[in-house]
Amino acid sequence: TATGGDANSLAIDARGFVYAGGSFTAIGGVTAARIAYYNGVTWFPLGTGLNGALNLRAMSFDGRGLLYVGGDFTTAGGITTPTGSAIWNNILNFQNRRFLWQVSATLHNSLF
Repeated sequence: TATGGDANSLAIDARGFVYAGGSFTAIGGVTAARIAYYNGVTWFPLGTGLNGALNLRAMSFDGRGLLYVGGDFTTAGGITTPTGSAIWNNILNFQNRRFLWQVSATLHNSLF
């Protein structure tokens, strides 16, 4: 159950984990800023999430496991996203021991 808003966009990765995005501030009892994933047991936030009163238009995985998100937000994980789009890199960053949000100059929210 999402609180603080709705979950209005879903995607499923190759492992079968469910990713939800929307205007929520918590999901399944876990604090998550508008985007999170569920591994079948527990919900987890995607880093520090997305900002604003989010209108997440779409989420989709590519063949490498990168999650592309697009909508009305200006930061993802604290990184400015001037195009309203970002990429969640699901590959562990061993230097920082965390997953990463990235901005793509080639994406624009109008694609979503």
